[in-house]
Amino acid sequence: MDDLLIIFSKSPEAGKVKTRLMPSYGRSYSATIHRRLLWRTLSVARQSDFSNIELWVGGDSKHPELVRISKAFNMDINYQRGKDLGERMFYTISQSQKHYKNIVLIGTDCADLQVKDLNLALQKLTNKVDVVIGPSNDGGYYLIGMNSTYQKLFDDINWGSDEVLQQTRRNIEKLKLNLSELNQRNDVDEEHEVETYVLNSDTY
Repeated sequence: MDDLLIIFSKSPEAGKVKTRLMPSYGRSYSATIHRRLLWRTLSVARQSDFSNIELWVGGDSKHPELVRISKAFNMDINYQRGKDLGERMFYTISQSQKHYKNIVLIGTDCADLQVKDLNLALQKLTNKVDVVIGPSNDGGYYLIGMNSTYQKLFDDINWGSDEVLQQTRRNIEKLKLNLSELNQRNDVDEEHEVETYVLNSDTY
């Protein structure tokens, strides 16, 4: 019971998710894209080797879609805390470290996340790697895992930019931590990515 997979997501409220897609798809369908990605991520997570899986959301934690997810996957919905993404991730990981050792956190934007990515991340942490990262095509990462809490790892990061991965690597180097990276995957943030990974996919 010492491993935990955390899924980080926003509540699927129209107008508050996938905002970069709204000019092309509108508020309602952009929220639908977000929901489809969320359900796919949960389905992949459930097939992994992790003993424990938790969903942490920002926004309305009582949203009807989240209630359905809670029932379908038999999981509680936890609420994120913090002023920016770095603070929210650090808070969640630090709280979870009280109960679990090997912790992996993923988002829900990665359209081609594979079960093998999650299992490999867990294997690396079990084999004493300090930090594992799954780079994404937009200069960020779709997965980060660790077996201790490193607050400075999340400092001075320009969240939402294409420098997130580079800046995180810099922090890991400063902390003299052992880093292992997974294969790069694709986040869905732009219209062409929706066409490729969502609308043309039979996995949703």
